[in-house]
Amino acid sequence: MVAALSLFGWMPEAVLVLYTRQDLHASSAAFGGLLAATSVGAIVGGLFSARLIAWLGITRTLAPSPCSPTRP
Repeated sequence: MVAALSLFGWMPEAVLVLYTRQDLHASSAAFGGLLAATSVGAIVGGLFSARLIAWLGITRTLAPSPCSPTRP
């Protein structure tokens, strides 16, 4: 199970490298900026998750997570 989560969880980062270089024609610094932006999103999500669970409840908070493009 851990292997499957690791395999499928890290796929967006692998595709992000290809998308940044081939489609956006961006530099390595731009790729680093995109990775930093995802890290900021993770930090913000971690800070507000407790408030969101208290407001919506655990079931309604986790219900949309299978549709989320982020890793578990």
